Amino acid sequence: MLAKNSANHGVVEICCLECHTELLEYLIKQNHKDMSVWKSILKFCSSSDEDEAESAGRCLSILSKPGKFTRLWSYQQGAYGNDQLEILLTSNYRNSLL
Repeated sequence: MLAKNSANHGVVEICCLECHTELLEYLIKQNHKDMSVWKSILKFCSSSDEDEAESAGRCLSILSKPGKFTRLWSYQQGAYGNDQLEILLTSNYRNSLL
């Protein structure tokens, strides 16, 4: 079980709130079996708190830059079944180039 603060935020959520993308990258690369970093960021994006959702979205945007996303995603490849996050982010990037 991973530690949480009084707001029920774990290390991933706190990193998002403070925009510590370097730490998020480190956590992704560690590929810890009890910490699904990408999944936690996506869940935080759907927070009812606007500041939380915005900070998670900002971090997701930074982590999903071309090249960086491909490198980081390789640490989580297949962790969520059909790689929906990869499909979503790569198609959104391709659409932004059009």
